[in-house]
Amino acid sequence: DLHDGTRITVAPGSKLTIAAGYGDGERRVELSGEAWFEVTHDDSHPFRVYAGGTMTEDLGTEFGVRAFASEPAVRLVVLSGSASLRREGADDSAAATLGANDLATLATDAATICRETCRPRK
Repeated sequence: DLHDGTRITVAPGSKLTIAAGYGDGERRVELSGEAWFEVTHDDSHPFRVYAGGTMTEDLGTEFGVRAFASEPAVRLVVLSGSASLRREGADDSAAATLGANDLATLATDAATICRETCRPRK
């Protein structure tokens, strides 16, 4: 648990780095591998995950990011709330906003974000 109430679960074989000054402006973490995020939303201190050349921003949500160097794409899956995904350095207009049960992939060698809706298990 982080001091702002955000909870992060990091998968085996993964590495998460919390930026120096976390919470002084943006709340930045860097991920290599896979992690699950339960973010305490704060408009004045955006929570951002940088992984595999992409940036995922919390918009009030629970979400997972998968970005192993050995895989050709970064994946974002949203359980609740919403999150946005875009190539790192791209402006807001290039972002895809996902809602609950949405999944998106962004290939490391492509500009297009592929998006689909997952059906929850009953």
